[in-house]
Amino acid sequence: MTVAEKLDRIHASIQVKLAQQGMPTDRETLEEVCTAIACLVRDPDSIELHTSPMSATDYTVVADCLALAARDFAGEIAALRALVSTLEVHMQGEVRGWVASALVSPTAAPHVIREMILTRFVSLDRELGGSQDTGDVSEPSDKRVALDEEGPNDGG
Repeated sequence: MTVAEKLDRIHASIQVKLAQQGMPTDRETLEEVCTAIACLVRDPDSIELHTSPMSATDYTVVADCLALAARDFAGEIAALRALVSTLEVHMQGEVRGWVASALVSPTAAPHVIREMILTRFVSLDRELGGSQDTGDVSEPSDKRVALDEEGPNDGG
């Protein structure tokens, strides 16, 4: 299964859960939920949230949004974390090559796979007929990954 297929599966699971809760399943809502999930994958302890300079009102809104996402989409968060972890292990050689070719800085290298996957996860352009897929073999979305076939709904 490609990374793009795995991300599509997670997106579909999110849309099903939104529909089950009576929430809109439109692009804007999906992007908002995906952004919250990506924040939780990127920063599971919400350290950036706790240290960011924002008003108390804004902080409360963002914290509530992240808490709801963590509660309602725990399975999808776990699936996305597992995907990122798998790719970080399987793509170490590619990352070293990118650093050697100066495509990625050595300081960004430890997080480049995670950031590529989360950016792709939040951006829905590819799914809606955009031209984000380049077909470049070095793109993570074109990698076949050996993931277990449990869907993101399992256990969540």
